[in-house]
Amino acid sequence: MTGTSSCPNDTSIATINISPQANAGADGSTAICDNSTTAINLFSLITGEQTGGAWTRLTGTGGTFTGSTFTPAAGATSSTFRYIVTGTSPCPNDTSIATINISPQANAGADGSTTVCANTTSINLFSLITGEQTGGTWSKVSGTGGTFSAGAGTFIPTSATTSVFRYVVNGTSPCPNDTSLATVNVTPTFTLGDFVWYDQNNNGIQDGGEPGLGSITVKLYDDADNNNIPDAAAIQTTTTSGTGAYSFANLCQGRYIVSIVTPSGYIQSTTTATSAEPNNATANDNNGIAIYNTTELRSNDINLTTDNPRVDFGLIGTGSIGDLVFKDNDGNGLQGGVGETGISGVIVTDLYNQWKQFHRKRHDRCQWYLHLQ
Repeated sequence: MTGTSSCPNDTSIATINISPQANAGADGSTAICDNSTTAINLFSLITGEQTGGAWTRLTGTGGTFTGSTFTPAAGATSSTFRYIVTGTSPCPNDTSIATINISPQANAGADGSTTVCANTTSINLFSLITGEQTGGTWSKVSGTGGTFSAGAGTFIPTSATTSVFRYVVNGTSPCPNDTSLATVNVTPTFTLGDFVWYDQNNNGIQDGGEPGLGSITVKLYDDADNNNIPDAAAIQTTTTSGTGAYSFANLCQGRYIVSIVTPSGYIQSTTTATSAEPNNATANDNNGIAIYNTTELRSNDINLTTDNPRVDFGLIGTGSIGDLVFKDNDGNGLQGGVGETGISGVIVTDLYNQWKQFHRKRHDRCQWYLHLQ
């Protein structure tokens, strides 16, 4: 201030102290997958911040938070951290937020497999893998044939080869997709069968000209324990054709027994040295070994690992033909006239219909004869 004459001027000083504003920088974030265990420097998430501030955790659980570092671990959740720079009075404090978004890792489960027969109805592919998340998609990687439903995750292996299927669960960024494989090993199917025949000479061998027997009921049983006794009720039933042929098709590898329902008037014919082994290469022997369920004639255990068209059953008749050869004195075709007595020593020939096989029996002294058929 200017002074009046003879008085000096006077001055005073007004000082404005300007303190720098606190600056905690701009907020920032990152995204990680929940399987990450890499330490994160929180300063790398915010930008433009002043040094000297302090970090605190606001939200989230799990992981390890120390100073300005966060190390995620299994089970950690998305978390936020606050950085505070203390302002110099009268400037206020400043804060910024660092956010770590943790996304669950995609999990398509563990690989799995099964081995099935080609006649299996349907396979749920989800039953082969374990621990998978829902919402994924199926695709076929390898194999041919069968019926594959990607939407349902099922496979019917009819006429199929061994096949592999991929299940993919899409990961949420930055987590990658995850995959698992379901393998269906398909084993082939086989046929089993051959003939039921009339063993005319009862030698246990189907000789040329010996006819097959039609309309015979044939049953197939499981024999998993290989004890030559059916495990339970028949799993399939069929009948022989007019030529005596029968066949069971589309059978899985396994152990089986075949039996026939013995028709009235027939019994088992003779067995041979090979009869008890239906797995051998003999194609014309009688494999009917024993009576089962009173009315059935069964084979021994059949280990089916390839087609077996060699399981046969021979039968013979139980009927008989016979009576008396007499001298028909009055020529009326009836026995009973005067002097119409039996004649001894006559050779009686049994003719097997059109097969022309002859067998002879001589009358006994009483002139009676009997021939089993």
